[in-house]
Amino acid sequence: SYRPYVDYNANYTEEVRNDASSNLGTYPPIIAKNYINCEGLLSQISFTNSCNYDFNKNFIQTFSFGFSASYLIGDSKDIKRIEWTDSALELVNPDTLQNSYHKSKKNYSGFKVDFGFTAQLSQRFSLGLSFTPKTTLSVDGNFDGLKTNNDEYLPSRINLGIKYLPRNIMKTVFNAEINFTSWSDVNTMYNNTVSYAIGLEHLLYYSLPLRLGFRYDTVNYLST
Repeated sequence: SYRPYVDYNANYTEEVRNDASSNLGTYPPIIAKNYINCEGLLSQISFTNSCNYDFNKNFIQTFSFGFSASYLIGDSKDIKRIEWTDSALELVNPDTLQNSYHKSKKNYSGFKVDFGFTAQLSQRFSLGLSFTPKTTLSVDGNFDGLKTNNDEYLPSRINLGIKYLPRNIMKTVFNAEINFTSWSDVNTMYNNTVSYAIGLEHLLYYSLPLRLGFRYDTVNYLST
């Protein structure tokens, strides 16, 4: 299969102000504007296979295993600009403040694999686990005309999920999931993250579903 994996298209604008006239109840003047314009796409070409076994045993009734091997390829372009305003140039020597313009382009390639399994332990309880190892991307780039070559990384991930069907007259499904992402694979200064999610689906009158859920996420802030 072929599908997009990471979309790099984004635009960012930042206004930089000083503290002039801030005590007068008005906004300080803008002294500079920062711009970041990005475009590009990282795609993946994948081969996926799976198998299923019926054990019909007391401990495991069915067991399914699957894996996916993907080739990642794509490129991105970044333009970063800093433009000083007339308000800033009036305060200092115009030769001191110079507008800046930087352009970079990157070409990515690499291989990614995913593994996973599900096990139905009983008629009412199922368990699933998936694992994505750390992925290395080879990056050939160009920064302001200077050629670069380095590696970038995608973090490893582990997902664990459970499914439980209580003994109800009306069908009820309970799901829970834990996700661990090792952002330290990308940069040792990043914190690893753990997210939790639980959900409940209960069929009401005439199979009308009622769904409730909760999710808790942590953020990979820089470690201190």
